[in-house]
Amino acid sequence: MRPHVPTRYEKNSKILRIGCEKSSIFFLFALGSLIAPKSTLAIKHKLLLYKAIVRPVMLYGSPILGTTSIRNLRKLQVFQNQQLARIVNAPWYVRRKLIHQDLKIDPVLDFMKIISKKILRKITPDSQRIVAAPTIRPSRS
Repeated sequence: MRPHVPTRYEKNSKILRIGCEKSSIFFLFALGSLIAPKSTLAIKHKLLLYKAIVRPVMLYGSPILGTTSIRNLRKLQVFQNQQLARIVNAPWYVRRKLIHQDLKIDPVLDFMKIISKKILRKITPDSQRIVAAPTIRPSRS
């Protein structure tokens, strides 16, 4: 039996599937109608839904994703830009940087750096020694 070799599509879309289980995907689709431009929710409530549900699912493995390629990080950034533009119902000619500034949302890469720094601060000195200790000791031959 041959092992499964991922196709090009599977490799490229894997980054968007990390952390997304069936329930998470359902919530993202259900929230799509609430975040949609024609929704009657206020912008602050749409933004709260994005920050509380969509962004955590999207960046679930962000400390691990920090080692991924720029291309994959750009896909996450594009997704975030699309969602923020939908939230404020921005026309196509509005710069995404202005939307980020107005909503006070960090770009994906900056947010991932903040999360990684928080996680590294939480690591105790004892666990740092355990992580830094070599697991395989070279033989003296």
